[in-house]
Amino acid sequence: MIMNTTTTNTLKRIAINTGGGDAPGLNAVIHAAVHAAHTHGWEIHGIRDGFDGLLNPENYPDGGVIKLTLPLVRDIAHLGGTILGTSNYGNPFKKRVSQPDGSFTEVDRSAEVLRRFRERRLDALIAVGGDGSLNIARDLNEKRLRVIGVPKTIDNDLECTMTTFRKTHLLRQAGRVGPLDHPWAQLSLGRDLRSGPPTN
Repeated sequence: MIMNTTTTNTLKRIAINTGGGDAPGLNAVIHAAVHAAHTHGWEIHGIRDGFDGLLNPENYPDGGVIKLTLPLVRDIAHLGGTILGTSNYGNPFKKRVSQPDGSFTEVDRSAEVLRRFRERRLDALIAVGGDGSLNIARDLNEKRLRVIGVPKTIDNDLECTMTTFRKTHLLRQAGRVGPLDHPWAQLSLGRDLRSGPPTN
């Protein structure tokens, strides 16, 4: 899903992050993005743990953002999960901050995300995630950040999306074991394949 289009010749350095739950296929998307960026002559940088690498760089030995190169991603496409890490609680518009009394409050740190993009001279973001992550990406796009969203969900909860890489992965795995009414397929994959709202 392209949220904002731009001429590719204005891009020099782009970022990618993965948000939401961990899932097979995330590393394959990172691998593909790095190869596509290389083809266009762009640098690509990975943000650690959703947006946490930008917001809390002091928590990471690598500074929270790493340059992704062809050698770095050469052997990751078949691996599950994401080399960047992910976060279910990383919404920069509603970042939880602990208070002295032990309670939490929500703070909008989106301006800080945009400032860090400018400081690092990052021209655009590839946001890989489900409905929550792509809603964050949309909100950042409304603040003038160029964004491309890569939908990752098995829940059929993203509008204007025919399929997603996570759902496609599950369907391919089911195809390897036979029809979905086969007992082994139902036992191992039935719950995942049947999750989410029904399709009409």
